[in-house]
Amino acid sequence: MVIRNHLEKYGLPNSFCKSDNKWIDFMIALTQVLADQTIINPTPNIAEFRYIDLKREGIMANIDFKGAKAGGSITLSFGL
Repeated sequence: MVIRNHLEKYGLPNSFCKSDNKWIDFMIALTQVLADQTIINPTPNIAEFRYIDLKREGIMANIDFKGAKAGGSITLSFGL
């Protein structure tokens, strides 16, 4: 389900889903919150997933692997 439809279903604000600028602002705010919430062992192959707050310059996530890929990691990012 598209996030906008899900929010509408429960009567929650969703105007940020209808504007690229508002969506970027939402993603920045969400990343700032999630940067303080490292996710430990979310799957059998992932040891840690975390967002990195780039102070409105971009959004970055880092994934550390375990199991057969232990010691490996990837970083995903995009600029704003």
